[in-house]
Order: sequence, then C-alpha cells, then structure tokens
Amino acid sequence: MDGCSDKRFEKLLYAYELGLLSNREHEALEVHLLECTYCFEQLQQFSAAARHIRFDPAVQNKIHDLAELTEEVTPATARPRRRGFFRWRLWPGLLRPSLVAAAIVALIIFKPWQIQIKPSHEAIAAQNRIAVLDFENLVDPSDPDHLGEIATNLLITDLSESSYLQVMSNQRIDDILKLLGEEESKTIDNDTAARIAEEANAKWILKGNILQVEPSIIITSQLIDASSNEVTASTRVTGQPGESIFSLVDKMTVDIKDHLSLPSSAQEEPDKLVADVTTHSPEAYRHYLDGLDKYNRYYFDEAAKSFETALEYDSTFASAYFHLTKLNKGYPGYFLIKKAVKYADKASHKERMYINSLNAMYSMKKDEAISILEKMVTRYPDEKEAFMLLGGYVYADLKYNEAIHYYSQVTKIDPLYESAYNMLAYSYDKIGEFDKSIEAINKYISLAPDEPNPYDSRGEIYARHGRLDEAIASYQEALRRKPDFTASIINLGVMHIFKGHYSESADYFHDYIHLGNKIRRPTGRLYLAC
Repeated sequence: MDGCSDKRFEKLLYAYELGLLSNREHEALEVHLLECTYCFEQLQQFSAAARHIRFDPAVQNKIHDLAELTEEVTPATARPRRRGFFRWRLWPGLLRPSLVAAAIVALIIFKPWQIQIKPSHEAIAAQNRIAVLDFENLVDPSDPDHLGEIATNLLITDLSESSYLQVMSNQRIDDILKLLGEEESKTIDNDTAARIAEEANAKWILKGNILQVEPSIIITSQLIDASSNEVTASTRVTGQPGESIFSLVDKMTVDIKDHLSLPSSAQEEPDKLVADVTTHSPEAYRHYLDGLDKYNRYYFDEAAKSFETALEYDSTFASAYFHLTKLNKGYPGYFLIKKAVKYADKASHKERMYINSLNAMYSMKKDEAISILEKMVTRYPDEKEAFMLLGGYVYADLKYNEAIHYYSQVTKIDPLYESAYNMLAYSYDKIGEFDKSIEAINKYISLAPDEPNPYDSRGEIYARHGRLDEAIASYQEALRRKPDFTASIINLGVMHIFKGHYSESADYFHDYIHLGNKIRRPTGRLYLAC
C-alpha cells in the first residue's frame, strides 16, 4: 500500500503520538490502525521522535520558543477554527500556539529520525532472534493430524508479525539440521538445539509439546536462552473442549512475548488473531503446509494439488491463492492473484506485501512490484524470498549482474538456501562465467543431493554449451531421484533429438504426455511431432 485510503486519519498520526487528539479522535484512529498497515508503519517510525518531543526538556524549550514566535506573528483572532469530525485538544502543559511549533519541529526532525529509528528496530529484532523448533505430539508421535507442524508454523507466523522479533523459518532450521547431519532426527535434543541457535545466531530457542488432544488440546512450551542453554520460561495452554489450535496459539504467543526481553512499545503492537491472518480451517492449513513442503522441493504438480485442496476447505485462503499463482502463468495466474488480492486482508502483513507485489507484476507495474519488495526487505531484512524475487525480476530484464547481486544477498542471509545457488548458476552462465556457474550448481547439489532439480539445472547448463552427453547424464541423475520429474523427462527427449536418437526421444515425450497436466500435454505432443 502506497498510502492511507482515508487521508483524514493519515493526517492525525503525528498528533496521536504527540497527545493532541480528543478521546473520540483517539479511539477512532486506534480502530483504523488495526486495519491500515500503512498508518501503523508510519506510526512506528514516528513514535520515538514523538517521545523525544513530548519529554525531552531541550526540545520542550525549543517548542516554547517557537510558540512565542508564532504567537507574535499570528494573532489569535486570525486563526481559523477547525470544524468537522476531528477537533484538536490542548497538549497538556502547552498553549495552543505551541501546537503549530510542535508540528514544525516534528516535520523538521521526522526525516532524519526516521533513518535512525529503522535500524534501531532492526537491531532490537536481531537481538531477539528466535528459533521455533518443531512441536512434538507426545500423545501420538506419528502425529497423523500434523498438530505439531501446524502449531509450529502458526507460532512462527504469529510471532513474525512483531517488528521487534526475527523469527527463523522452518526451512532455515531444516537446512541447519542437514548441515549438522541431524535431518533424520525425529526429536531435537537440547545439545542439537544449542547448535542450531549458534549456527543461526539466535538468542532464543522455543520448543514445545502437545500433551493432550482429546477432549481438549493442551500445549506446553519452553523458552530457552541459547547462550546458557537454560529454560528461562515455561508456558502451558489448556483449551476448552472443541477449541481450535489457532486459538491456543494466540494465547501462547501472548505468553511467549511477555517472557521475551522486548521494549515496552512491543506490547502496543496490534495483535490480530492468527486465524485472521491465515485460515480458520485446520484442514486447509494442513494441506497448505503440505503444498509449501512440496513447493520447496520443486514438486510443483503435487504442490498445486495440495494448495487446491486447501482452497476446497477455505475458498478465502489468500496465501494458497498466492502460491498457486506462482505455479500458473498467463490468464490462470492472473485470475488467481486477483483472488489473493480480494482476500489479502486475511493474510499476514508479510504475505500481503508478497501478494501486492505479484499483483503489480500482473498489472504490468514492475517498478511498483520492485518498490514493494524493497520496502519488505527493509522491514524484514532476512526475508530471502523477497531478494529472490528481486533477483528474478532483474534477471527477466537481462540484468544478470544485478541478479547475481540479489542472489548473493540471499546466500549471505542463508548460506544453505538452495534456490539461490540454482539462480546464481544460471546468472553466471548468462554472463559467460561457465566455471562459476558449475561451481554454484554443484554447491546446490551438495545441499540437496537427493532432490532432482539441481541435476536438471546442471543438465541445462551443459546442454547450452553443447555438452550433450554430460547433460544427458545429469538429467538421468534427476530421474533417479524422482522418476516422474517432468522437466528432466522433456529435456532428455530434446537431447536425444539432437543426438539423432529419435526412438528414445519419442519414448520420453510419450512419458511426458502421460504425466503432464492439461497445460503441459500439448507441449509434449508438439515435441513428439518434432
């Protein structure tokens, strides 16, 4: 959002922090802040400056001096009286002319202070970096309903709404577990948790258990200080019969934030119900998480089916529409992103920014899309997916050196982020750096040796340089990991055309037609005709 849709509220933001509003104005604006992300962000940026204006003696003296000057040049009879819905009230301890001076001071200092405030929030968030580990279902370790996974991801979403916290993603923790050789571990002991925190530079570790499912859900959590490996706080949330996991996560989030060393201003942040920024359907959320898992492993067809199933349970699930948009091109994608925009008020702040950025791209407003993402990485400096999108947009504009810059930023944030090395490989190849391209793709393979996509990407790079035998070998490695990986099937068919092996080529195209969806099948038939 580029601004507030209701300008009368936007004009009152500074007055709100300076204590200049009547009770009626104050209440109306606070209701508005719950709905308007733009005004909420502006208010956060100005809050520290407002405290300085209201309580710093030096600034107070300057305001009084300006007030006296204003009184001399502006006779009381010459001041128009405000009418309408909003009316100013006196700032306690100051005369009415000083309101003008206060506004002048605010306007003068706001821009420089804005620059100082933002790193301050980021520094606080970095100091309070937290790793939320998978919650264990002690009732049934197999966790058939994925309650532990749901609780973990909902907590990550809920805690991430705070600008005073940096919350590690599940994907990041999984990558670290791979690095530590613990990816197969069913449970994470305290020593492993401490190693995760050290690797990620996290101050806090949050672990939890589901103790009971019927007749009501009981969840416990332990907040661990990573430096000492000691439990600093424990919480227990007991639901009522029939109470949803979403409601329990809301309660747990409040308890957890109370135990973190956050500034008092963090308590003033709007705290929406987590169901209101995800979905109210546990079934929809379960299929959505399954879709994310498959999407991150490049199982795109399966991911699409999971997202579609999630929407069967909740047709207003904005994030499911968003991820489906990424899996569809052309008109289907346009239709899906418009659905996501329609229900974007039911998504988290971060998801709304992603949705609005992608919608801008579909509306042929690339500059706006990039601007939204740049704002996102300012508020969420560790949001690697936003850097990935920025890299993708400049890559599409053939700005490969800029793409390398963005993808390199991703690897600095998360040295184990597989997709970044994938795109670095393509970008280096585009500028003629074949050796760096192969180095990047081999790094990707080392991070995901059991996934088909890195081998497929390496095959494409070899193919572009006419190294057909190496390309074929790499594509076959991909199919050994996943025999129905359609990208490598179609690529092998093309390679065998170039080799003159038409019978083998036709076999691969037949396989592709059989496995492809209604959009891909015509492509297979076209290649078969070739």
